[in-house]
Amino acid sequence: MKIKFLSVIASFFIVSLVITSCLDNDDNIEYSPDATIRAFVLDTIGYGVTYPFTIDQLKGEIYNEDSLPVRADTIINRILIKTITTAGIVTVKDQNGNDSILSLSDSIDLSKTINKGAPLVLKVWAPDMQQTKEYKLWVNIHKHDPDSVSWKYMNTNPSILNNESLKSVILKGKIITYSGSTSLKVHTAPLNNPTAWSTSAMGSDWPSGQPLTSVINFKETLYATSGDNHAFKSSDGINWVAASFPAANGDGSVVDLFLAAYDNKILYSRIAGEARTFYSTGSDTETGNKISVDSDDLDKFPVKNISYTLHKTSSGMRGVMLVGEPKEPTTIEGSNSTKINTTETWAYMEGASGWINLPAGSINSYCPELKNPSILYYNDLFYLFGEGFNGFYRSNSGRDWKLATKFNFPQVDWSKSGANHTIATPEFRGRKNYAMVSDTLTHNLIFMFSGGEASFTEKVTVAESTKETTDVTRTYNYSSEVWSGRLNQLWFDLANSGK
Repeated sequence: MKIKFLSVIASFFIVSLVITSCLDNDDNIEYSPDATIRAFVLDTIGYGVTYPFTIDQLKGEIYNEDSLPVRADTIINRILIKTITTAGIVTVKDQNGNDSILSLSDSIDLSKTINKGAPLVLKVWAPDMQQTKEYKLWVNIHKHDPDSVSWKYMNTNPSILNNESLKSVILKGKIITYSGSTSLKVHTAPLNNPTAWSTSAMGSDWPSGQPLTSVINFKETLYATSGDNHAFKSSDGINWVAASFPAANGDGSVVDLFLAAYDNKILYSRIAGEARTFYSTGSDTETGNKISVDSDDLDKFPVKNISYTLHKTSSGMRGVMLVGEPKEPTTIEGSNSTKINTTETWAYMEGASGWINLPAGSINSYCPELKNPSILYYNDLFYLFGEGFNGFYRSNSGRDWKLATKFNFPQVDWSKSGANHTIATPEFRGRKNYAMVSDTLTHNLIFMFSGGEASFTEKVTVAESTKETTDVTRTYNYSSEVWSGRLNQLWFDLANSGK
């Protein structure tokens, strides 16, 4: 990889003698004192990708601002320097501490330089062999896969009892979580610090013994429905007053669910007997405009555990994507003509006449039926998940779904001796009662769990030679925990922006 430095000096000396002997005494050759590196390029990483390196001439540092992928350390421990542009020669220290010329034809080990480790010192000798300059070379590598999620334990909330139903919403910089069904409690924590929770009883104006069936935030006021189909509003999430939403044509219907909220309208549904109708409001909530749902699909529209997310199309149009539990699940035909229950999303575009359903296009691109489903629009993709926490399903359009591979919940390697759910090695699979909010500023996903016993089944390989598998049931207990998760790529983006 290197040529002994002494031989190089000798070569330069011989060349200088030859040149001097061939010239008149009046001709003086002046060699450049330039000892700078003007370009530095490593060989390609992974799938032929070249990562640019920054040369800080003042500090004498060379580094890549765009970090190399996770596991690139197995590449840079034997990699070529493709380009190093300088007027003179470059030397490095060999194993004995002697200066040796750097050869671009041999690989070099940069593994010790990773993320501000021990730098590789490059010494540049100017053509005049008098001026020198040293550069410290570091290689930055992502510690986490950008497409994976990092999870952080925030706290345990003992005020949330085991096996309680949960619903959460963000209001005025706070997370508000409602637990229970017949005796509601209100748990509040700062959105930027979901470790310090306070708990109080639901205000006395909330109907006694009635669960909270839906809740949305519209203009920093919460709107919620109770199990007996009454609508309320609140400025603090604890104390409530009746909310008036007039019915079109006085049809005698009552508000049964708040579905979603833009910054200028609320989308909701009304019910009269078994008949259900759908509306949007103006910005004052005092006017209701009826919107359509195809009558053939009414039984597939969600009737409980509503979740929605807002998004924008490439043309700038705002939309709502909604999911929940319907009266009748949508099915898709599987092998042997079997019917498979699926989770179906519903879309509403600003200015549209109504809701449209988005059934899966094929057996190869569907999301299975989820209990208590949630939907996210996150990093320009839609994600679905639900109780059981078997994984996230992702989609570009909200119609066709695939199980995400790297974007996932924490899982324990149960094949290891003594494996179990702990704070250090968390497991989410099998959990039931939960609530989730998304902080759009920091991209944090905050999960609240009602504790209990979790049970799930996973496939385990029993014969490596044949790859034969069997189903094994795992069971563990967990507390009423609070967790925060964030896509690593978004964390990198925030860090680079200085936020």
